Amino acid sequence: MASQLMHRPFGMPLKTISTSMVMTFTTDSKKVSSALMHFHIGTTASEWAQDCQKPALNQTPVDFRTWATFKTAFEKHFVPVITTDLAQQHMFNMKQGPHQFNEWYQEWSTFATHSGANEDTQIYAFKHNLNNGIHQNLLGVSPTTTTLANLVIQSL
Repeated sequence: MASQLMHRPFGMPLKTISTSMVMTFTTDSKKVSSALMHFHIGTTASEWAQDCQKPALNQTPVDFRTWATFKTAFEKHFVPVITTDLAQQHMFNMKQGPHQFNEWYQEWSTFATHSGANEDTQIYAFKHNLNNGIHQNLLGVSPTTTTLANLVIQSL
C-alpha cells in the first residue's frame, strides 16, 4: 500500500519504470535520466525532477548517479503525509489479538517504522496493542525496559 502511494507522482509506478529500463538502459545514469522524464510537466514532481537534472547536466561527463541513490531520494521526497498518517493509525490500532506474536510484530513494526514516531511513542503503542497476558508480564519486569528492541525480546 505505502509503496503504491509513494509512486503516484510518476503517472506509472516506479517499479514498472525500473523493470522496463533494466532491459533498455545499460547504466544507472541512463536509467535515472529516463525516469526523470516520466514526471508530469507543471506538477511539483516535475519541478523536483528538474532540480535533480540541473546538477547532473552541469557535470562533464553528465552523471545522474546511481539508481539506488535516485530511488532513495525519490522515496524520501515523495512519501505523502497520508502514508505516514495511515502508518501511525495502524501502529496505534493494530491489536495482537489471536495472532502469534512474531507474525503480528512483523506487520506492526513495519507500520511503526513508516509512522515516523519516536521510540517512546512506539513503545507506548506496542504495549497498548499486546495481548493482556504479555502486557501483564511486562509490567512485572524490573527495571522497566527503555528500548523497543529490549521490550520485544522480553515479550517473546
